[in-house]
Amino acid sequence: MPHLGLASLSAVLKQAGHVVTVFDEVLFEPEAVPALEAVLAETRPDVVGVSVYTSTLDRAQEMMQAARRRGDSVVLAGGPHAALWPDELARTGLADVVVTGEAEEAIVSLVRESQRRDGAGSLAADPQVIRCAPVDVRALPWPDYSTALNEESIWWYPVLTSRGCPHSCSFCAVRQIASRRWRSRDPQDCAAEVRAARRARPGLSGLNVSDDCPTADPGRFKTFLRELAADSPPLPLLVDNMRADAVDDELLRLLKAAGARSVCLGVEHAHPEVFATVNKSETLEDIRRAAARVKTHGLELGLCFVIGLPGDSYQRTQASIRFARELGAKLLYWNRVH
Repeated sequence: MPHLGLASLSAVLKQAGHVVTVFDEVLFEPEAVPALEAVLAETRPDVVGVSVYTSTLDRAQEMMQAARRRGDSVVLAGGPHAALWPDELARTGLADVVVTGEAEEAIVSLVRESQRRDGAGSLAADPQVIRCAPVDVRALPWPDYSTALNEESIWWYPVLTSRGCPHSCSFCAVRQIASRRWRSRDPQDCAAEVRAARRARPGLSGLNVSDDCPTADPGRFKTFLRELAADSPPLPLLVDNMRADAVDDELLRLLKAAGARSVCLGVEHAHPEVFATVNKSETLEDIRRAAARVKTHGLELGLCFVIGLPGDSYQRTQASIRFARELGAKLLYWNRVH
């Protein structure tokens, strides 16, 4: 799956006349990943931006160190880890600027300012933290994946139809990263993006809706699914972050017509006391009903759980295992709280 956020920033930068190269290691077979030093030597960038995830923090820091060793590139750090721990990341001294939040409205001015850096290749004596507000997603250009090295290997296409989530699940960092301000794109525009991607990449094998909360407005999402279903044949469809309280028969019929073969519901935990700490704004009974509906429509049921929530234990986790068996889930995802 290509990096959607970097593709979105690429589109904004290209629109402003900048030359962009995205080095996304996921797009290469492990044994064929080019050396970052070689990529930097070939592209000779004025600015190097690194998207930092907590799970890949060590690799991100290696990348920033490699850019630092060049001595003539300004280093920007963004991504989920930067949004959650910006000051800690800034203290490493590996980035000139740490950017939190959604950077599309700030990236052009950040790059232009970087091009006016001092002779030491730094924007300032100390790393800066730039905090970006949530953007108007309807004003953004479509993501541009053509800037990625080995972009011809992209065979699953991610599409974002909205950003943000109005809920406040205790374990989830979306409210700090994309905010609780849910912002949606026009469903026809989203479908047009998918059609353009299919024309440009006839070998695409699937579509992934990567929203934080795609069904915050169920009617809007159903309109998008109708648009997808109108294209024959539809691409196999995966939808992230489905909530049980939005699942009804119409939604499931539309998902199936749009190419979905499975539906994964977030349970998080099936022990009542642990579940109560999650603050999901839905009940385990809501999840039971939605799971039964999913199976009635001939779709494979997936369930997503979290291990290590407040009040969890080995014994209480058994309740989640029993719940998964009771509902007859075919796909199970176990996330872990560190």
